[in-house]
Amino acid sequence: MKIDYYIILLPLFSFFIACKTSTSVSSPTEVEVRSNHQYAFPKDTYHFHLSQTSEKVLYISNHDQSNPKKVTLYLENLKDVVIDGKGSDFIFHGTILPIVLKNCTNVTLKNFSIDFDKKIIKLVYIYLFI
Repeated sequence: MKIDYYIILLPLFSFFIACKTSTSVSSPTEVEVRSNHQYAFPKDTYHFHLSQTSEKVLYISNHDQSNPKKVTLYLENLKDVVIDGKGSDFIFHGTILPIVLKNCTNVTLKNFSIDFDKKIIKLVYIYLFI
C-alpha cells in the first residue's frame, strides 16, 4: 500500500513536519495543503501570537485596518478540504485575522472555537432605570 505524504509548513513554530494524508496534524498554523484531503488536529488549547503570524495584503470590505494584515491560518486555492479541530480552542493574542479562505471551494472548518485573550471591540451595556 502506497502512503502519500505532504509537507505542512509550520512557520509559527519554525520547523517542518511530514504527515500521512487524512491523518492527525500536530498544530494548526498556516498550512500548505493539497485539495481533496482531510486534516485533523489533536484536541487542545492553541495560543497564537502576533510574532507567529504571516503578513498578507488583503482588502476586506467594511474593514479599516491598513495592510499588510497579520494572518494565522491562510488557506488559498483549495478545493474539497476538511479541517477538523476535534474540539480545540484557538486563542489569539493581538490584532490578528484568525482564518482567511481565499479562492477556495468546498472547504469545511469544523469542531473548534475561536476567541481572543483581550477583546478588541468593547461591549457596553446601557441600563435605563425608569
